[in-house]
Amino acid sequence: MSENLKKFSDMIANDKELEAKALACNELGEEKGRLALIELAKECGIELTEAQAASIFAPDAEPIIMTKRSKSGDKEVNILPMIHSVKAVAADGLIKIRATLRAGNTENLNPEYLVGAMRDRLGILPEDGNMEEVWYRILRIGFHDEGGVETGKWFR
Repeated sequence: MSENLKKFSDMIANDKELEAKALACNELGEEKGRLALIELAKECGIELTEAQAASIFAPDAEPIIMTKRSKSGDKEVNILPMIHSVKAVAADGLIKIRATLRAGNTENLNPEYLVGAMRDRLGILPEDGNMEEVWYRILRIGFHDEGGVETGKWFR
């Protein structure tokens, strides 16, 4: 960890007002949040790179870079900030995954990207996509508000 990043992280940890501002930056989404954190660090007299700003809330986590397709074209995106939680249980030859992913007006993470990341990073699914050997199903069961509070379920 660079000296500037450590200094800024320590400042956030020791100042509740600064922590609240940094958390608000994080809620803006990956790109806007990263730029807002860089500006917040400048206000504190610290220069951060974009990569350093992206690592503030997951200092030990390696970015999960995926190519997201959108109306404006393909874009390399770190999907890690869009994954709020993941729980996986393996039993009887199956892996059951329950995840809470970002879904909003400005940033959404399609569950297919999580599956792709697991395939690429963990080797869970074959790279050739041979679904005769392996299959998966995505089932959306509910939704949460901005604070992560469950506001509704599709299935009971």
